[in-house]
Amino acid sequence: MQTRTLLIPGLLLSAATAPVLAQSTVDGTFNLTGGGSMPYRVFLPESYTPSANLPVVLYLHSAAERGSSVNDVFSNNYGGFTWTNDWVGHLVNETQTGDHQAILVMPQSGLGNVWNSMTAGDNWGVGNYDNATQNAHPITKQLQGAVDIVGNVLNTYSTNENRVYVTGPSMGGFGTWDALARFPQIFAAAAPLAGGGNYQAAATTFANKPVWMFHGAVDGLISPSNSDQLNQAMKNGGGSPIYSRIPNEGHGGFDLFYTPDYYTTVTPSANTGLGSDLYEWMFAQSLEN
Repeated sequence: MQTRTLLIPGLLLSAATAPVLAQSTVDGTFNLTGGGSMPYRVFLPESYTPSANLPVVLYLHSAAERGSSVNDVFSNNYGGFTWTNDWVGHLVNETQTGDHQAILVMPQSGLGNVWNSMTAGDNWGVGNYDNATQNAHPITKQLQGAVDIVGNVLNTYSTNENRVYVTGPSMGGFGTWDALARFPQIFAAAAPLAGGGNYQAAATTFANKPVWMFHGAVDGLISPSNSDQLNQAMKNGGGSPIYSRIPNEGHGGFDLFYTPDYYTTVTPSANTGLGSDLYEWMFAQSLEN
């Protein structure tokens, strides 16, 4: 497989000519502020040209998708069991060859790291979710690095800086909420799945942001009360979030959420085909709106 090396200030990118699941992929390693590094992958869709002006989607993976490379997001044996990720394939396929093509950015946090500083590491039920962006809860190196990578993508490729989105499940759901709270000027919309976030920011900083949240109603790992309270806080702040609260669903269902035409804006917790799906909704959002 032939590769080329692209040098960009602060980055070393290796672009492969025989990608998997995308028209073109660019792998790189980002040097984190404060030490350490983060591998990541940029997926360029089949529609990409130097004048494409495409949206950008940041995907923040779950705890089970942690590893030493971006490949671990797709197939992993973390925690002593081997599994293949189903849900991220829907997101990759839709943004790369589907009806809603975009540049997809996928950083790898690394083993033992989390996207947010609100929880006590992997103890997802323990944490302070009120005013969590203040000095007591500084941003993690991993989330700052992920946002910095997005910034470099915006500067390197033909993108629309008004149409940048963030999404992720579980640990990535926490990261998605945190990214929205800390960088509302960057992200035009967010789709957090089964996570938790800053209640105060939800009622103020990003109350009016387009958010489509997802949570299983009987999630025993990360309580749905997190999303319940964030949903209510946004409404209290004058916002109109969309909430897919799925009856009889535990900590899962992510594959259906990322499946095109499954949940819609009209029936976000049922498959009826009425209204816009996740991708139609997301890519209609812009900082200019």
